[in-house]
Amino acid sequence: GAYGAVMILLIAIYCTVVVRADTASDHFDRARAALAHGDAAQATRGFDELVALGVRDPDVYFNAGLSHARANELGKAVADFERAIRLRPSDDEAIAAQRQALSLLGERYARREGEAVSNEPSS
Repeated sequence: GAYGAVMILLIAIYCTVVVRADTASDHFDRARAALAHGDAAQATRGFDELVALGVRDPDVYFNAGLSHARANELGKAVADFERAIRLRPSDDEAIAAQRQALSLLGERYARREGEAVSNEPSS
């Protein structure tokens, strides 16, 4: 009767949540592997899919930032690092990576505008 229908519904919901978690974990592993092998485009697609699935995790955002930076999508990288920092404010790696991406964006702008660019390493 009604009890059986409710139990079947609860089992279906549980299975959907477990499959979604496995899918997110699989996406993350594949995207990280792509990033490690230098395939920034594949890594970016993987991390963007995780975000589209609703994953809100500082590691996902940090790695998305890295993949966007390697794909030379610096604005997106800065935004991803910002999201990672908001979720984990003490993340020194994300803070440093965001500063580097902002510095590179500044250099890109200066070159485009014909302004002087320092050859000194940024701190």
